[in-house]
Formats: sequence, structure tokens, C-alpha cells
Amino acid sequence: MKKLVIAGIAVVALAASATAGALVTRIVSVAPGDIVSVRGTRVICTVVNKKPNPTFVTCYKAAANGGPRPTSYGVAVSMSGIVVSQYRTQKQFKTVFQRRH
Repeated sequence: MKKLVIAGIAVVALAASATAGALVTRIVSVAPGDIVSVRGTRVICTVVNKKPNPTFVTCYKAAANGGPRPTSYGVAVSMSGIVVSQYRTQKQFKTVFQRRH
């Protein structure tokens, strides 16, 4: 349940920021393998479960083919922390910030 709450919080936070200050209170339940697009933006969030790592939600600005846009930033959130990365290509990224909690 905690994993779904994190995913819902991430989607709500992105949707709220995309609407320029308007608070969006709709929570969407997602599971590993799900892909969520934030309406009116090019932001895509995916739920990833790669054992032995914890399930996490990653969000990024999408290129035309749906992958991460090179030079853009993405965020990954899990129960153990957060990572902010800059995509160099669609498959290569550099971690610019990481925090465990």
C-alpha cells in the first residue's frame, strides 16, 4: 500500500505543478509496469520494480518517441529515498542529487 501511496503522491505533485499552482487532489493507483502521462505536459511517470531494489516511481520529460528527452532531468522516488538525474541520452544519465530517508 505504501508503494501505491508514493506513486499517487508523485503523480499528484507533478499534476499540481503542471497546472501552475492549482491543487489537483485526484489520486491514481498504479502498479509496477504502469505508465502515467500528465495531461497537458510531456511528463511521463513509470512504476519500476527491479529486484532486489525497492519499487520506485520515475518521472521525466518525454521526447517524441516517449523516452526521456536528452539534457532534461528526471526524478525517481522510492520508500528509501529520491534521486534526481540529468539524461545525457535516452539510456544514459548522470545523478545530480540523491537523498536517502
